[in-house]
Amino acid sequence: MIIVLRPDATDEQIAHVKEKLEAVGLAVHVSKGKERTVLGAIGDERVLMEQLSAHFREWRRLSQSLNLTSLQAGSFMQIIQLSI
Repeated sequence: MIIVLRPDATDEQIAHVKEKLEAVGLAVHVSKGKERTVLGAIGDERVLMEQLSAHFREWRRLSQSLNLTSLQAGSFMQIIQLSI
């Protein structure tokens, strides 16, 4: 799995995401560039995907209850990042 973080991600945020990925058994390689930081996560992604699916179901339930018709993908991904 490849995870591209926002350009303004702090070292603390990068470490937090890395720790969360490692907590579910994934090995993580961090590539920090001038513009972006990329995390490469290797291992059985099914546990993480199950957690993300639960977050997506909750977002969908909330969006339907608020009668939202669209939401930027970037905003949704930011919500996921903060939740994992």
